[in-house]
Amino acid sequence: AWPRRSRRACIFPLSHAFAKLFVGVFDDNGSGFHDDFVGRVVLDIARLRPQSTYDITLPLRKYRNNYARTRRGAIQLRIRLDWNSERDALLSYLRCPIPKKQNGRLVPTTTIACADFKGFRNVAMTCRGRILPGKYNKQMERGVKRE
Repeated sequence: AWPRRSRRACIFPLSHAFAKLFVGVFDDNGSGFHDDFVGRVVLDIARLRPQSTYDITLPLRKYRNNYARTRRGAIQLRIRLDWNSERDALLSYLRCPIPKKQNGRLVPTTTIACADFKGFRNVAMTCRGRILPGKYNKQMERGVKRE
């Protein structure tokens, strides 16, 4: 967790040009407590141009599929995309990962190591949004009815 208004930077190694970058914002409640989910942003890497720097402010979203009118705040990101080899980045579209099946179920091709349940929960909320698959939610029901 980074303190508010502190300078921070990180490097994410990408192996596919069609990857998406998930950014989640949480309010840290200390050890032993669930962090409050503030919102998430998903960046489509394929829409970025190499050797360009983007300084963008994006609205945070709570849900993956449902639109909520409640404002969740915004996050300011500075992003720079540099490929080690633009040829390999282009060829990564031809090497799309094929989903593997084991006992009739899909096996995830990407794994993220989490130190504890709190970290796992934060990763799940960032990737999936507030409504996790297989979990009933009244707002999701309303959204489906509206469609």
